Amino acid sequence: MSSASDSPVFPWRSFVQVSLSVLLAVAGAVIAVQPSLDRLSQAVLRLEARVATTTRETPVEPISLQRTDVYPGLPAALRVGRASPTLPLFRLDGRSADDLLFAAESSVSAVAVTGDGWLVTSGLGMTPARLGDLAIGWKGKLYTPDRVIRDTSTGLAYLKIAATDLPAAALAARVDVEIGEPVWLEAAAQQYAPNALVRLGMATTTQSTFSSDQWNRRYILAAPAVGSFASVWNERGQLVGLAEGGKGEVLPADAVRSALTSLLNRGEIRRPTLGVRYVDVSETYSRSTDRAMPQKGALLRAEKRGALPAVAATSPAKNVLREGDVIERIDRDILDGTWTLAERVLEYLPGASVTIGGLREGKPFEARVTFGEVRTSEILK
Repeated sequence: MSSASDSPVFPWRSFVQVSLSVLLAVAGAVIAVQPSLDRLSQAVLRLEARVATTTRETPVEPISLQRTDVYPGLPAALRVGRASPTLPLFRLDGRSADDLLFAAESSVSAVAVTGDGWLVTSGLGMTPARLGDLAIGWKGKLYTPDRVIRDTSTGLAYLKIAATDLPAAALAARVDVEIGEPVWLEAAAQQYAPNALVRLGMATTTQSTFSSDQWNRRYILAAPAVGSFASVWNERGQLVGLAEGGKGEVLPADAVRSALTSLLNRGEIRRPTLGVRYVDVSETYSRSTDRAMPQKGALLRAEKRGALPAVAATSPAKNVLREGDVIERIDRDILDGTWTLAERVLEYLPGASVTIGGLREGKPFEARVTFGEVRTSEILK
């Protein structure tokens, strides 16, 4: 039997020595890497401070790659995927086609109004050049017009070229146009100048009365057009009208629409005629101190400057209308200043019969009238 003194004794001294050695080694390692840890901690703190400062001074905003406005003031209808209907109109003065096409600019422009080659311009003036002296530039080519027809009632000229892919303009109707809205003048393709319509008023003239058979109201611009011609567009990309250089007046696109309809259907421009001269009462009333005068309608009055009678001898209404009559309506259309007598007459086709109502010597009257017909187109040869 073994005694208690024979049991193995635990080597405490060796265990303590080994443990102390391990602890000393770990402590030495910690002491060795501490400077590196301190430097790393300081670097992280500096980086955080720099990021915080940069974010505070120059905040980052997301950029939409789908919206890059080169001309922020220009509406999308005039810049996104749009081929301009405004084309250069050249006068052939001995220069070659290359010289004309690579010239800085043409003298005037014209606006395509049909896809198959009809254009309109106000830039030819009252005495345009000969047919063979004109050319339209389109897609790097020059087109000599097959026909040029001038509308004597507006001064506009219509040109026909042998092209079938023109970007035809959308014509704005009066109901599409709002006074005060912004517009853009395009004197040459893709060269826009911002403007605005400030009012709709009678055209500037030296005469005191207006013809019932001509477009006699204009949109008035905030600033006159520069150059000899400009097409005028609204923010929906519609042609509001045509402006002549140096003037703040725009002939409404309605005048183009009616002439073009006649030209395409009949080969010439023919308009209805009533054959009277008048003063727009709604405009006159606003400036008059005579509260007894009518507030609306068209007052038939002779033109003293040109010795033009109130009712022409050739008028279809010469037996039913007379000077001093106030025409207040045509059929159900009331002349309250929203529309003038001429604008209502020119809406009809030649030969249409209407009922005219108004005042004669202060008493109501009615008369039945059949519009006459007048040709206002001249062919340029």
